[in-house]
Amino acid sequence: MYFEEENFLSKEECKKIINVYKDNINKTYIHGSKITGTKPLKISDINYSNFKKILNAIENKYIKKFFNKCILSNYEIVFWPKGSYMDPHYDEGDECGFFIYLNDNYKGGETELIGIKKIKPETGKLLLFKNGNMLHKVNKVKINDRYTLGGWYI
Repeated sequence: MYFEEENFLSKEECKKIINVYKDNINKTYIHGSKITGTKPLKISDINYSNFKKILNAIENKYIKKFFNKCILSNYEIVFWPKGSYMDPHYDEGDECGFFIYLNDNYKGGETELIGIKKIKPETGKLLLFKNGNMLHKVNKVKINDRYTLGGWYI
């Protein structure tokens, strides 16, 4: 099961979130290798009033209806530098996860739900899926950098 919603966030809101990331870059960490990995920023480490509003909208529209009794386990802004990617995997222990594409001025970096669909990144688009039992990957970011807002539920 997966859901896509275009324009879940406005382009202006996406730009603000990217700027929140840039303003807090000293609080990021490396996930994966230094060459092919990402640099996430945990939402719990920063203060931005709209994050709660965004999360409530996702939970009220999708989580409570389709993923009964899920609890948020992690929520991050993720920076995907040119050259980064994620091999096919399941997010073990997770019931579902979401990504909101914060920009689309890059090449590559598509999210693939293996055997189901390749998701075209579009600024403001929400992708929510059963990441714990759906094999998925992120294709290599070839040109420019990719930013996403992501959350994982157990």
